[in-house]
Amino acid sequence: MNFDPAPFQALIKARCGLACDGSLAENLQAALQERMRSCAVEPGAYLTLLQIREEEFRELITRITINETYFFREPEPLRLLVERLIPRLLAEPGRALPVRILSAGCASGEEPYSLVMALLEKFGPQVSRLFSFTGIDIDSTSLAKARQGSYGAYSFRGDFPYPRERYFDLREGQFLLKEPIKRLVAFRECNLLNPEIGRLLGRFDIVLFRNVSIYFDAPTRRIVLQNLASLLDEKAILLIGIVETLGND
Repeated sequence: MNFDPAPFQALIKARCGLACDGSLAENLQAALQERMRSCAVEPGAYLTLLQIREEEFRELITRITINETYFFREPEPLRLLVERLIPRLLAEPGRALPVRILSAGCASGEEPYSLVMALLEKFGPQVSRLFSFTGIDIDSTSLAKARQGSYGAYSFRGDFPYPRERYFDLREGQFLLKEPIKRLVAFRECNLLNPEIGRLLGRFDIVLFRNVSIYFDAPTRRIVLQNLASLLDEKAILLIGIVETLGND
């Protein structure tokens, strides 16, 4: 089926900021074909459907987002947090607890869970008292996987620094995160373009925003960063990915 993807690209960019070019353009084309077949509608009718039915818009977004993640991806910044920056926060006179940590664009949860495990290695059972963890993403399917805590071998393609059996149970080829670890992270569906994000989520001491802004164009990235600023408490830490820069924003 031949159709003009431009109206769909414009709608997606307006609603959630994604610039559907490059590899995302291919994902969008395939996802649109699949969903139009599933809904048995032509392009014009499907565009209308996306505008009036939030559930269908979410279904489409689930199919085009890349959600490239795995446990302990880019481990050096995590070590910096755990070994230097977080102890510095905890040593501040009058520091209120818990230290609130947000993983923005958390996908299927590997990033916040990695940080939980690293902090458990350093602080032990005090973690539940010292820290609170929240993961947000626009993709409801990825968030459902994060809450389930069930992962295949692909999620461990990086260097996993601890014995897996310490944090996972192996069952039928899947690694199931142990319940006490899952309970430490709250996951919420959230659009980073929402100007009310600060009111909805409150303030955080640490925000991880890694390998997310690379999917936005410069004007959209500026809006997202302004929204993230509303989440940052005084002296808060914003940790971005190693391929990203705030220099032009």
